[in-house]
Amino acid sequence: MPEALSITAPFLVAVVLLWSAVGKLRDPGGAAEGFTALRVPGALSRPWMIGAHPWVEVALAALLLVGPNWLRVIAAVGVLGLMLAYLALVARAVRRGDDVDCACFGAWGPGRVTTRTVWRNAWLVVLAALSLWAALGGQSWLAEVAGSESGSWVVALGAALLTGGLVVAGQVGEAASESSQPAYAAGDEDLGDYLRVRTPAVPVRLADGTTRTLRQLSESRAQLLLFVSEGCSSCVAIIAAVPEWRTAMPQIDIRLVVHAAAPFSHLTSTDEPQTIHDSDAWLRETFDTRAMPSALLLGVDGHLAGGPVSGRDEVPAFVEEIGEALSVAPRLA
Repeated sequence: MPEALSITAPFLVAVVLLWSAVGKLRDPGGAAEGFTALRVPGALSRPWMIGAHPWVEVALAALLLVGPNWLRVIAAVGVLGLMLAYLALVARAVRRGDDVDCACFGAWGPGRVTTRTVWRNAWLVVLAALSLWAALGGQSWLAEVAGSESGSWVVALGAALLTGGLVVAGQVGEAASESSQPAYAAGDEDLGDYLRVRTPAVPVRLADGTTRTLRQLSESRAQLLLFVSEGCSSCVAIIAAVPEWRTAMPQIDIRLVVHAAAPFSHLTSTDEPQTIHDSDAWLRETFDTRAMPSALLLGVDGHLAGGPVSGRDEVPAFVEEIGEALSVAPRLA
């Protein structure tokens, strides 16, 4: 293996592990939700295992860089196994079409699982394999650094840039996607300038298995639709606030919209207002609400009354605006 790669691969893997660990320690709740979102087997997702997970990443990163070579080999095997497991979990989520947040880097930003996530994790598997190969070379990483000579550092720089692009830039792109405003969105300040669009007659499936159109749902009562996902850490506070919002705004129906079919979602509720199950993605495609959480208000006059808006802060602010318009001001605790 080129000397530059044998030094760079373990270093990059260690940096990614440390970045991931610190993010998880800063947001332990999000990390736990990530285990649930990715459907990690119960035997591997016990609370103590979730709590220990970032510390294991820290230990593996340290052993890759400063451990004696025999420990470095063991750590490299563990890292390769961990990266393969991460790749399998996100690939399975993409194949199922799940709209989930893996919380891969904890507090450092959203981890919406997409095809880009699969490619990122595949590259990390390659780096982990190179790290194992380097460890099998017979000397510690520090010894390799001390004995290194100037060589093919262009390869090392390329590997570093590719890793940074897939990990850091990927997080920035996901964050921008999550907080972006769809084409239907109202202006931030002046709702009076909102362009009224007729409510489309899109069929929706309710929790009890019946099907109605959006226009029919909003014929007699305004409808506030909250697009959420069971595996979305940003959605937790939104879901928890729904009972309070329903109490504060009895004039409108507040419905959760989830992607999973009714039998497969723990958010399913046949109590009115029932949950909406958008397993065919008709609503998400119509209103471009792929980002979670999102919110949309339908008026009783057959037109959109506000939104959609997306984001963990934007949705509560939107609900608060609606409450103020109804002479109520519900807030998240």
